[in-house]
Amino acid sequence: MAAQDFTDIRGKKVMVIDDSNTIRRSAEIFLTQAGCQVILAQDGFEALSKINDHQPSIIFCDIAPEDRTRLEEVLRRHGVPLSEDYTAVRRWSMACPALPTCGLAVA
Repeated sequence: MAAQDFTDIRGKKVMVIDDSNTIRRSAEIFLTQAGCQVILAQDGFEALSKINDHQPSIIFCDIAPEDRTRLEEVLRRHGVPLSEDYTAVRRWSMACPALPTCGLAVA
C-alpha cells in the first residue's frame, strides 16, 4: 500500500483501549504529538461508556488471541489489509506507538 493511501490523522478523535497503563500512556503521547484528540480506556466496558460521548474516528484496542481469527475474517470481508499484507520492514516500523523512543522500533 502506497503512502498516499493513508489519510492525515491530525484533528481526529482516537480511542486507545488496553489494560496496560504503559501502552495507553505511550500511545497517548505519540497520538497527541500527531495532533489527535486521545480518549483512553482500560477495557471494553470503560470504552463502551465513552464511545457515545466522544464518538472516536479511530479505535486501537488490545485483541485477545482467541478472538483474532474471527476478527481477521470480518476485516478481510470488508477489505481491510492485515499485517501479513505488508512487507516485514513496514510492519515492524509501525509496531511501536512510542517511536522513536522505543528500543523495539526499527528505524
